[in-house]
Amino acid sequence: MTIMAERVGVGARDIIDHFLDKGTFRSWDVPALDVPANGEYAEMLRIARAGTGLDESVITGEGTLRGRRVAVMAGEFAFLGGSIGVAVSVILCRPPRTSTLMGFWTRWWHRRSCPTSCTGC
Repeated sequence: MTIMAERVGVGARDIIDHFLDKGTFRSWDVPALDVPANGEYAEMLRIARAGTGLDESVITGEGTLRGRRVAVMAGEFAFLGGSIGVAVSVILCRPPRTSTLMGFWTRWWHRRSCPTSCTGC
């Protein structure tokens, strides 16, 4: 657990480790969208990244749960309170699309147009 996660409780990685079969998690995360940030917000991002080891407030990927392959999205509160901005909205659009393309059985509720207007849905 990171220093920041110790301050706020259980972190996203801890949740993933708790629920998925041991050692099965595989991250789908890629470097976050580079959204311009300046001044105080840029410094807050730098601190959040250093404190959590993440580049954004969510972790996505896949693993198995009781032997069944599942897609995972977990929010990290220690990263700016789990805030969701432009970069995270793009990240959150990937798992439904990726898991469907990979042949997962899914129960995604999905609108014709993504509510965040990302290009990945």
